[in-house]
Amino acid sequence: MQYLTIKKANILYLICMLLVITLGFWLQSINFSIGLLLTEGVLIFLPAWYLLKREKINIPQSIKFRKISNFILLVSFLLGMGAWLLDSMIEILAIQITGYQIPAIPGMVPTNVLQAGLIFVGLAIAAPICEEFVFRGVIQSSYEKYFSPIKAVLVAGLLFALFHLRFQGFAGLLPITLILGFTYWRTRSIVASMVVHFANNLFSVIVLIQTGIFPGNHLPFPSLQAAIFGAFLLVSGLMLLIRLTPRPEPEAKVVEISTTNNRIANWWPIIVATSIFMIFAVLEVMNSSPINYLPLSSDHMPGHINLRYELRHKGDEVIGSGSCQISSGVEVIQLVCQRSSGAFEVQAGNSYFSSMAGSTAMNAQWNMTDLAIISLKQIDKTETFSNQWEINPFNDKSRIIVTNSRGFEDQFDFSSNILVTEEWPFRLMGLAFETQNTWMTSYLDPFGWREKTQDNGPVLKSNFLIQSSKETIKVPAGEFETWKVQLMNGQAAWYTVASPHLPVKIEGNVFDYYLLEQN
Repeated sequence: MQYLTIKKANILYLICMLLVITLGFWLQSINFSIGLLLTEGVLIFLPAWYLLKREKINIPQSIKFRKISNFILLVSFLLGMGAWLLDSMIEILAIQITGYQIPAIPGMVPTNVLQAGLIFVGLAIAAPICEEFVFRGVIQSSYEKYFSPIKAVLVAGLLFALFHLRFQGFAGLLPITLILGFTYWRTRSIVASMVVHFANNLFSVIVLIQTGIFPGNHLPFPSLQAAIFGAFLLVSGLMLLIRLTPRPEPEAKVVEISTTNNRIANWWPIIVATSIFMIFAVLEVMNSSPINYLPLSSDHMPGHINLRYELRHKGDEVIGSGSCQISSGVEVIQLVCQRSSGAFEVQAGNSYFSSMAGSTAMNAQWNMTDLAIISLKQIDKTETFSNQWEINPFNDKSRIIVTNSRGFEDQFDFSSNILVTEEWPFRLMGLAFETQNTWMTSYLDPFGWREKTQDNGPVLKSNFLIQSSKETIKVPAGEFETWKVQLMNGQAAWYTVASPHLPVKIEGNVFDYYLLEQN
């Protein structure tokens, strides 16, 4: 026999799932990248390989390890790329629909080259090889002996999606899992499905590396435009795949007498696995945080502190100084900041930055309970020009009014639980900083670029806020162990691990702040 029975294939599936949720989760909690490699190689690949060996099945023949043309390899890569571009947008929509955000796995976002390399090997190399070996090479190929190709692809694909134990991410996994199954069936080669899987995971790795190591470099995905392009790649790739490969000859089917006892004997492992998925789904919802909820608390804020910074432009040259004072009252916490800087022009990488000499004054008040903005006023001045924005309560929301010395004025209303340019690094001192995490929040830029009107004015956008792993940094005030927090628009701040969590370094849109002293 060159295949597993349905019963044995399903038992293998359940064994792998149980190994992952016990040993796999434990290993990844100790060290994500090393744990991922061990999970894929030892807990997923090894049981399947052992079972095939024990059943005396010819592994290369059974899993369809066959050489394919370079052009089919390219089409497979484009299919994986298109699936990821579409999947990532579906996941963002799922976050918006479900209204919660799953915390990031500690260690998943790399902060150095070694971590990035290990995550690349784990996600882009080990996962495609090991998971395709099990789900397409063993499970789907077994199903194809009993079911029609469509049913085999659908059932194996659904099991693949269930295996990831992500209720919110289930819909986002469907395109890639169906593409993997169809590619494997159409090409009769596990190499093709491995390449699809590699391309899909490669883009996840690229986003993780950009987030952790190159936050200032913006990627054009995930986005609606990228998802549309991904759908185009999928349609085009599938048409090419069908045109370039002959329809596989129908396989000889195993006829099995269908009785209630047989069905129960064959499918009880899948019933158990589905029950496990449902338990994880309930736990996921119960333990999640609302996407727009930042767990800020005044308990983590200093009672009174003065912070003094040196200002540098993106070329790392000192061009000014700034200071901020934070003081806590009975019902409010007040932030008062001043900044002065000289004129500069600098090119950093492919970006060009310039600013006239000027000064900035900011005064903000936050609610003592949840650190929501009560009021905020900021004035930016140069010798020839000035901007001003002011936020104040309005009914049950907040209203921002922006003006400049050239007669511009605009306003709109918004929720007070948002982040605002310049102010946000200081309010995030109210985070607990206990573990890595990710939130989706709203970010207000009072003078952002507006494509629709082709001018600058108040812009409110959704943004991911990522609290990544600890790292040690040096600033003029000394060397500090810090938590790094970053927005997906390229801004970031580093906070001392020791409480109160002081922002010792801030990377803004134009200026970077380095702590000089505190008192």
